[in-house]
Amino acid sequence: MNAELWDNLGFFLTRLRGLPSCESLTLPGGFCLSTGSGSASENWAFLPGIVPDGALVEAVLRFFGERGLPFIWPVEAPLENQAKGTEALAMAGLHDAGRLVVMCRGVDGLPEGNLSVALRPVLTPEDALGWAEAAWRGFDGDAPAPGPFRALADAMRGDAPALYLASARIGDEDVGTCLLALPPFPGAGGVYYFATVPEHRRRGVAAAMMAEAARLARSRGLKRIILQSTPSGLPFYRSAGFESLGGLALFSTSPDVF
Repeated sequence: MNAELWDNLGFFLTRLRGLPSCESLTLPGGFCLSTGSGSASENWAFLPGIVPDGALVEAVLRFFGERGLPFIWPVEAPLENQAKGTEALAMAGLHDAGRLVVMCRGVDGLPEGNLSVALRPVLTPEDALGWAEAAWRGFDGDAPAPGPFRALADAMRGDAPALYLASARIGDEDVGTCLLALPPFPGAGGVYYFATVPEHRRRGVAAAMMAEAARLARSRGLKRIILQSTPSGLPFYRSAGFESLGGLALFSTSPDVF
């Protein structure tokens, strides 16, 4: 199991647990986290390294079922030797709904990207609203962003310096977003909500945001940045020098987890 991945993901999700817009349930070896969003990828069963039994799976299903929300349960891939670890999930109706590639690189040597892009921290409720709308569109959601996601963005804004939200802007328009989870312990800074709105893709916006993410991680004494890539994001991350550390299978009752 990739310890650096689970350490940073656990740090990030634990920060979300403390936000007023989120709900959680403590379980043996981990927890459930609900952001209130109707998107499966915004709600987590975080149980790293746990071989789930029927009682544990039932507790997870009950938590999200009571809220009427889809969720993801990440399991480290490949799964060839994890039959016991996924049997209880399959019996409960969860299936391997998609894969993420865990990627990492050092914080030095990233090109700056589009110099006309201004990278700005999200400091005010108005900033958070613009960030939420750009992130939602960047992940191909239909505008406007749902209320729970807007509330989550504003709550995460208030959790600096552990969570650092930034918007990429051209003029007065938010054209991209990212969030860095910056732990107070040695390791990697985590990159989350990394997205560019459709009409500004392939114009150097993503490269500018990644250079800023690396700079900020470096300023906090971190040596690496780590992220989880969807299949569509792999070409950019590989071109930016990221290397694969393995994969995550996202088990879910939902067919749409990206």
